[in-house]
This record gives sequence, C-alpha cells and structure tokens, in this order.
Amino acid sequence: MKDLTLQPIRETDASLLWEASKGDASGVLPRRDEEGWMSLIRHQEMAETLGEGLIRAVCIDGAAAGFVILNKIPPEYLIDDAVAVECGTYLLPAFRGRGINPHVKRAMVALARETFDAEWCVFVVPLANCRALSAMHKLPWPLETQTVDSTGRFRTYLRRKVWETSVDCVLYAVRTSAVPESD
Repeated sequence: MKDLTLQPIRETDASLLWEASKGDASGVLPRRDEEGWMSLIRHQEMAETLGEGLIRAVCIDGAAAGFVILNKIPPEYLIDDAVAVECGTYLLPAFRGRGINPHVKRAMVALARETFDAEWCVFVVPLANCRALSAMHKLPWPLETQTVDSTGRFRTYLRRKVWETSVDCVLYAVRTSAVPESD
C-alpha cells in the first residue's frame, strides 16, 4: 500500500471519524456517543504522555480511514520480561474489504517496535466479531492463538480482559520480529 500512514489524530480527523463511524453497528467504542469517543482520544493522549499507549489515525492518501490504538501490557500480566503491546484497529466501513488491514497491521507493528521496543503485538478479538476474526486469519505472519483455557504466555492477560469486558475473546499474538518492515 503506497500512501498509508499512522498520524496523530487532528481535530478534523476526530470529527470525520466520529461522523463516519457513529452508525456502524460493529463500532469498537465502549460508549457509543461523541463524548465517549472524545474521552477515548483524551485517555490515549494521556497514555502517550506517560509512555504507556497511543492512538493514531489511519490515513490513506492523506484522508482518515480509521484509527489504531496501542497500549503496553503491564508486566504483571506477562510470564516473562518481554515487552508486549495490545493493538486495536478500526477501519471505516468505506475502507473495509479492500485488502488494507494487513498494511495497517504492518504499520502498527512497526510503530509498536519503534515506540515501545515491543517484542510482541497482541490482538484481543471478541468471538462474536466474525469479520475481525477472519481478518486476523488472513494475516501473512505466524500468529499464536490463545483462548481463556490456553496455557500460553498471555493467558493471565487474556483472562483479565475477558473478566473486565464480560465478553468471550480470543487472543492473537505476533512476534514483532516476524513482521517484515515493508511489503
């Protein structure tokens, strides 16, 4: 993908993303109102100030097409000293089904490596989100898949996420070193 970038969210991007996504039944916001959206942006900006997370607009040819969120996983939820980042992606409906997701994920993994020195990127996907599950299976890199019954390295973190959200989820993890820097 030629002109895909991850950029800090400008006020115009925030408004455009809100307007384009507010009617989307598969939206990812815990609160489906504009105040909730702006609260998420402020929360992630504070996380960035603290070096714990960030939010970026996915821009294609300079236009906002979605957003990504990255948050460091606290070490107490890991079984070793590896640095892991939970990643989330949202693409506006107009940009879905166009083969953009792997390019966004590649850019997100590169950002996690650069910003947090992450060794792992983790994606926690609700089992009911069939489109997201399908998108994860289409990625061209080796993924570790874990459920709440798994005994893998992210079991404690996944169990915590499922408990917090009361939603059954599957966790996908990819070593950042397994994702090439470019297509």
